Amino acid sequence: MAEMQFVVFKLNNEEYGIEITSVEEILKYQDITNIPQADEYILGVINLRGKVIPIYNLKKKFYGENSNISEDTRIVVISHQDMSVGMIVDSVSEVLRISEDNIDLTNTFFSDKKNNSIVGIGKLDKRLLMIIDIKELFTEKEKSNFKEVL
Repeated sequence: MAEMQFVVFKLNNEEYGIEITSVEEILKYQDITNIPQADEYILGVINLRGKVIPIYNLKKKFYGENSNISEDTRIVVISHQDMSVGMIVDSVSEVLRISEDNIDLTNTFFSDKKNNSIVGIGKLDKRLLMIIDIKELFTEKEKSNFKEVL
């Protein structure tokens, strides 16, 4: 029985998880430099130790809402196809280990999904954790827009 590790974060009081191997670091929210005429999901860029990182609005993609910045807001920097992308999340709570036996693949729930990035549901006592596959999170157009920003 293999276990997987996830960084757990919240968007709209729902819990999500990304495999820890995809997460480069977690930052407190910082000022973002806007990019004129950028894709609607790209909030702008930050300078992270001399590296320009595009910042992605995950809440806008999943819920159609802009992120409300608070003391708990974090930027989760993930590694995707030889580039780093920061995602704004409401908060980051913990790192969890979940047995593969406690993860249901979403294709058993949704046969006609529009969003293929939610690949599973982790069951934790009274909690459910939506598991995101970052390989499926961004569209080809979004990936292209990240490269243009960089």
